[in-house]
Amino acid sequence: MNDFEEAINSDLNWRLGEIAILKSLTVQSHLSERKKAIARKYSIPALYAVWEGYIVNSFKEYVKIINSQQLSFSDLNDSITTKHMFTSLSLHQPPQSFEKKKRLVRKIQDMMSAPVQLPLEINTGSNVDYAELQNICNRYAVNSEQLEKYKVSLNKFLNYRNRIAHGDN
Repeated sequence: MNDFEEAINSDLNWRLGEIAILKSLTVQSHLSERKKAIARKYSIPALYAVWEGYIVNSFKEYVKIINSQQLSFSDLNDSITTKHMFTSLSLHQPPQSFEKKKRLVRKIQDMMSAPVQLPLEINTGSNVDYAELQNICNRYAVNSEQLEKYKVSLNKFLNYRNRIAHGDN
């Protein structure tokens, strides 16, 4: 097993342990039915946190593997390089003055001449629903075709979590 698989499996096992604890809290025999119901209700946001953490951590491990390869931009998938350059260089807001444009060109040249070092921060857009998970996969050139079958249940889970987390009864 390679380092990536080992890290992902270790993280998954830890998270499954966390889920088992959450589950056990909802059936404690010494708790009243009201307390069990509350434990079940608020285990949903906790379960979501475990889920989102798994996604973020998995992609961090993926980025670590990419970074460890000391690859050049030409060795990477266009999705990865595009996301990295636009984020790192704020290309969504190009400079207006000529001097700032020259500095940006210098940064691009420097960036292109060095091995790629992607940031470990994984932006989830505040929630990992089906669309956001697809966006993350696309940014990191990960095939997301198999996710379609989870679309309805993942969105339902997130909506349920959001209602609870934002105080709905």
